[in-house]
Amino acid sequence: GVMYHTQNSDAILGASAFSGSSNLEKVYLSYNNKIIPKHAFDGCISLHTLEFNIIEEIHDYAFRNNKKLSGFEIPATVKSIGRKAFYNCDALTEIHIPSNVTKIGRKAFGGIEDIDEVSLYYLSKRQQVSDYFEKEAIAGLETLTYYNAKTIPNRFCDGCESLSNLTIVGSPTTIGKYAFRNN
Repeated sequence: GVMYHTQNSDAILGASAFSGSSNLEKVYLSYNNKIIPKHAFDGCISLHTLEFNIIEEIHDYAFRNNKKLSGFEIPATVKSIGRKAFYNCDALTEIHIPSNVTKIGRKAFGGIEDIDEVSLYYLSKRQQVSDYFEKEAIAGLETLTYYNAKTIPNRFCDGCESLSNLTIVGSPTTIGKYAFRNN
């Protein structure tokens, strides 16, 4: 397999830089790569290892269709995750979204069918788990941790049929309609 490792502090990753690189297995990025641009690793079907120093933004479709990407932790420095950034990354079964993330694009983790555990922080009063995951994926979700909860929105975890461990950290003032319907 192929590995991309940069120690060049001036190397900047371009949009679609490795898109479709089917033999790429490992990526190690330097300090200056604060952005993973659109489609940067889209379709890298052999990619299983990612290491970043400081990443602040993961743009749309950045890791889409990376079927072997597993055990990846979103760095605490990340502030935004783009639309369908991890779409169809089927090997991701645990997703922990750090507290610095203030924006998550639609279906950022869509297309993943077997998600067991999710942890996320309060983003907005309209946030729903289904905004970021497919309905089929959240049906099998077993563990959900929701930090800094100010409110539990309408339909927050509607359809989380397998949910057996729910932790809400914070003091929500309201729990919306159908917040945990079909559980």
